[in-house]
Amino acid sequence: MVDTEGGDGLVANGRGTPTEQTKKARGLWGEELAVRHLRAHGYEVVCRNWRYRRYEIDLVCKHRWTWVFVEVKVRAARNERLGFEWLPENQQQRIVRAAHHFLLQQRGADRNARFDVIFIQHERGSWRLDHWLDAFLPGANR
Repeated sequence: MVDTEGGDGLVANGRGTPTEQTKKARGLWGEELAVRHLRAHGYEVVCRNWRYRRYEIDLVCKHRWTWVFVEVKVRAARNERLGFEWLPENQQQRIVRAAHHFLLQQRGADRNARFDVIFIQHERGSWRLDHWLDAFLPGANR
């Protein structure tokens, strides 16, 4: 894996894509790739697929003194939609609500928090990972 810093986050490229092409298999593969990426950059992954009622957060992490709530999106490279079109505003709001309930349950919830998105595009044995830091703000429209 080769990492380069981009203006809005990190970019990585690599080889190897999921052999099973079910949506669930791609999602699990993408989350595992995201976890490896985050750990390599100093993040502590606290939990995966944290749920509160109908809300879910793919990855909850700590990075220095900040809680980081990460949404992971996996798509085929032939998908012409831009990354943020993969994460509509109503889904952002659900992630924010879930994060609010997560923080209410935690000690040390006075830490800073941010919302990152990891976009993974894959095609024929290769992939690209884009990690957008502070990808959206609670209650903010893009």
